[in-house]
This record gives sequence, C-alpha cells and structure tokens, in this order.
Amino acid sequence: MKVINMPNEIGYSSSHPVKKDLIIKEKYKLLTIGVDNGVTIAPCVMESETLFYVVEGRGEINDYGREGSTDYKNTLTIKSGDIIVVPPKTIRSIAAYERMSLLAVQIH
Repeated sequence: MKVINMPNEIGYSSSHPVKKDLIIKEKYKLLTIGVDNGVTIAPCVMESETLFYVVEGRGEINDYGREGSTDYKNTLTIKSGDIIVVPPKTIRSIAAYERMSLLAVQIH
C-alpha cells in the first residue's frame, strides 16, 4: 500500500508542463502534470487509453481525432473535478487558462 500526497508531487514551470511519474507498472502508469497559466501540452498521441483527472484549475483539451486524421478538431473546456477519458491513438493537446494540476493514468 502507498499513500501519495498530491500537492507535494506537482511542479510548475512558466515555459513547459512539468510531468512526474508516480507509479510505473506493466499494466498502468500514474503521473502528475502541472500546467501553469498559458502553458500548453503540445499535440501528442498515446498508444494506450489515458484518463486525466483535473485536480485543480481550468483549461481546455483539444481532440484532433485518431492518428492520421488531418481535418478534425473538438475543443472541450475542463475544470477541477473533471475526468477526461482519451481513447488510444487519439491526438490531443491540453492548455491551461489558469494554473492546472492533472493526475493521469495510462492504461496499457
């Protein structure tokens, strides 16, 4: 059993997102992401399904569709308490309107 104190695990930078791996297992990975006001996580694609929990803050997640898609974009506003489920091989980016902390679970 392990207890993780979230506020102690989240870092921020005014120029880039700050990711910190908390647990890495064969079937999943748990990490925190600190995204300061105005900072964006660039579009990327994950091979596995990813769950994001917004611990605090507000921002947006942009869904660009499946890998190889070029003409699709869906923007959703996200805030504290929201859980976002991103299917595997979906291109997405995240931008902070205000300092935002995320807990991410990548399910392999």
